[in-house]
Amino acid sequence: PNVGKSSLLNALLGFQRAIVHAEPGTTRDLLQGETAIAGWPVRLVDTAGVRETTNEIETEGIARALKSVDQADGVLLVLDASTPLTDDDRDLLQKYPQALILLNKSDLPAKIGDEVQGISVSARTEAGLESLLHEIAHRIFRTATDCTPLPFSPRLTSLLQSLLNHPPHQRDETWLKNSDQLWEGLP
Repeated sequence: PNVGKSSLLNALLGFQRAIVHAEPGTTRDLLQGETAIAGWPVRLVDTAGVRETTNEIETEGIARALKSVDQADGVLLVLDASTPLTDDDRDLLQKYPQALILLNKSDLPAKIGDEVQGISVSARTEAGLESLLHEIAHRIFRTATDCTPLPFSPRLTSLLQSLLNHPPHQRDETWLKNSDQLWEGLP
């Protein structure tokens, strides 16, 4: 809780989608926002922070958060780098080893220690967001299947169109000449 998940969602979307408040437990329902990262359509979901609580409403929010995580294609595990690692943090790190770990609040003095590695970001100053976006795009591209639509930039579309404009017997040679440019056009 209060690691900056909602602030990070707002920063990634580029507008104020989520309510941000210093009081823990502000986010209780799943809050979704859609954007594109390196041309890939992405749905981001802000959830309640996972922690021990006796509040019934917050407990339901946490249950929904965990269900959402189990259904997600990818998980961003946001930790507060300005505080020491908690037992709840350790439990989440163990439960979700494939999660992309974000060490938020990098604009504040670090107290999290060396026990965990991740991408340092600051939702407040937007430091590290470019690295985060690059890593998200890399993970999407790495896990794309044959049926996954690929994003096409104008440059990539132009290169592919020029390849198709060549007679079939010249395409192999043209493909080899342009393949490095085609790969550069992908995220």
